[in-house]
Amino acid sequence: MGKWSRIENEADYKLSEESAEKLVREFLDFYEIDVTHSDPKIEKALDEMLDELMKAYRRGAVENHRDDNLGFCVIQNLKNGNKLTYRELAGKDRIFMEGYSENQSVSKIHAILGRLCGYGPDVIAKISGRDWQTATNIALVFMKASNG
Repeated sequence: MGKWSRIENEADYKLSEESAEKLVREFLDFYEIDVTHSDPKIEKALDEMLDELMKAYRRGAVENHRDDNLGFCVIQNLKNGNKLTYRELAGKDRIFMEGYSENQSVSKIHAILGRLCGYGPDVIAKISGRDWQTATNIALVFMKASNG
């Protein structure tokens, strides 16, 4: 652990590491995402992002839900008590990420999460702090799912 690393307190977590890992795996498996990559640096970055997502599940900031109308949903519980429900990613949603360059990752995140929660990119743009970090990690899974 580095000098500036945040000290983790098990009391801050609502789920065990094993339970949270199962939920992350459920999210990845639903979209048939394989995170192995030929570039070890990219694979390490993906692992770190998924570790952060797992911590969000452990804190209760993220949960999975299956809905008859919305399909497989990922719910983000914001620090202010609000919830954003990101419905299942469909083929028609992929178009909302088109037209952005590689340097416009934040715009892509706003576009896809805004689309999936139904509130639009302006609501996603207002998320900050740890909620933003969690939203980014959720969006990266959706983007990976979109790219196949």
